[in-house]
Amino acid sequence: MHITSYQTNYYSIQDILVTQEKIPCIAETLIHGIGTLDPTFDRPNIARGEKIELPLWYAIHQRSRTLNFQVPDIYKSRLKEICEADALAVDLGRMNKYFYSFGQYVTPFDNSHSVAPMLYETCRARCRSLIDLSKDSARGLKNAQKFEYIESELYSIGCQTTDSFTKWLSGRTELLHTPIMVSNHQKRQRAQLQDGYDDNPRLSKSPKI
Repeated sequence: MHITSYQTNYYSIQDILVTQEKIPCIAETLIHGIGTLDPTFDRPNIARGEKIELPLWYAIHQRSRTLNFQVPDIYKSRLKEICEADALAVDLGRMNKYFYSFGQYVTPFDNSHSVAPMLYETCRARCRSLIDLSKDSARGLKNAQKFEYIESELYSIGCQTTDSFTKWLSGRTELLHTPIMVSNHQKRQRAQLQDGYDDNPRLSKSPKI
């Protein structure tokens, strides 16, 4: 199963925050100076076989085979079993605010190919609840900390859609206007038709009565 890497977005604040997350790795050989990237590590150099946590941005751009990157514990089998049993019971927001985005970055390091299906099934199960919650937006989102960043964004969009639909049903929507781009396009079409009409002498002559 081939998994392509999740592409970074240089101008996204969310993406910058996600790539600051730590990912565990094991040194395949003696590496000098890399220990400074982990504040909890007490030495600048790490020996072969030692474990260290490095920022995700380093793992993404690492091309050598001196480090063996591991899947973080939040995507291990124990949590996977809980998500399969009851995805709504998992406190994703408190566990990792960018659970899905971080997981997409982790998939290239997942040799068991279990992270991607877990993300998909968890998101699908929890989105059903978000849809129901967004239909009753007047009550507000309770236990918001249980939802991670993307889920909170989906909830906000769902509430806006529900509100717009309610206004449409009650006849309180604003009048629809033709977009400026469409209006300009229609004007150009009419101008082209008029030019073609003027250039054709057979069409430009007025019929005799």
